[in-house]
This record gives sequence, C-alpha cells and structure tokens, in this order.
Amino acid sequence: YTTAEAAREHCEAYERRANPDVALDWIEDEEDGVAELVAAVGEEEHSTGYVVTALEVASKYDPDADE
Repeated sequence: YTTAEAAREHCEAYERRANPDVALDWIEDEEDGVAELVAAVGEEEHSTGYVVTALEVASKYDPDADE
C-alpha cells in the first residue's frame, strides 16, 4: 500500500471478518513507526497479530543513493 491508512484499513477488514463485534485500536511505537492492531472484548485487550510498518521507498533510481 502507498499509505499507512490503506494498510490499516485492510488489516481491520480482515480482523472484522473473524470478530465483527470487537473494538479495534492501533498502538503505534513513536520511535520506529510500527503500528500494532489490538482488539478489545470488554476490558481485555489482546494483539491481533496485524502490524503496519512504514517503509521509505524511492520513486526513481538514484545511482548516488545509499544501497
């Protein structure tokens, strides 16, 4: 996906197929930008196993860039 929002939407849709009535929330690590989807049932919150990691991607080839 080209945006984190699109990736998150996909994860949420898959989780809702299995658990349509849970409350979903994203917990994002501010240092590395990794976001983890958690599901809450009542007062209990557990990991869904879905994570979204932002990656920097070049839009064109740069022969002088770091590899």
